[in-house]
Amino acid sequence: MALGQGEAMPDAKAVAPVQVAANQAAAATEKSYNLELVYRNGRLSPKGIVLEDFAPRDHRVWPQDGWLCQMLAVDGTVIDAFNFSLPVVECRDQAGAQGGLEGGCAAGDAADFNLSVPYYANGAAVAVFDPDGNLAFTADTVKFADLCGDDVCEQNENYLTCAKDCRSGVKDGACDRVGDGTCDADCAGREDADCSIWPKLAAGYIWLVVLAAISVAIIIGFVIWRRKRSI
Repeated sequence: MALGQGEAMPDAKAVAPVQVAANQAAAATEKSYNLELVYRNGRLSPKGIVLEDFAPRDHRVWPQDGWLCQMLAVDGTVIDAFNFSLPVVECRDQAGAQGGLEGGCAAGDAADFNLSVPYYANGAAVAVFDPDGNLAFTADTVKFADLCGDDVCEQNENYLTCAKDCRSGVKDGACDRVGDGTCDADCAGREDADCSIWPKLAAGYIWLVVLAAISVAIIIGFVIWRRKRSI
């Protein structure tokens, strides 16, 4: 059930989804961020965020003022933005053990709800501002981004998921096992053949043999030269 401005919640602890959307381009992706929010005494904060396979609704059904949600790209530019309202909390004080009243009103306004935000492949964060224009919080969305091909190895990419941006053998959270002469820091034991000591020893022995052969050739040449001079 979606709550709009002016719709009451059953009590202060009730949880109700608030569905918000941006433009048609985002809706075509059939994806959206489900941002779980907590509102306590005038302060809004994120509790969690997940990516879901459904498109958010058109934002034009929502108010043109109030809280502001912005989708930010990796370079910090604003991809999209929309306004939304908080669900209205209905306070219901009850008689307490000592004869006084206690409950939601005594504790102040409180609500838990979900905000559906449009997904963008290059999205890096969701920023939320209060009605006065003050930043309430930012939620990181880089882990959900699809940025492969931009020549930057992002924190959610590695050689296995995006070889275009990430080279093998570096510490990126994935053991790629590529024979590139570099021991992958993410590989354990003998997962990466480059981490084995034997190839390194073999390479060392080859250089020793080459140096020894050169030394022998120099010595033989010197001996022959001395003999020719003594004749």
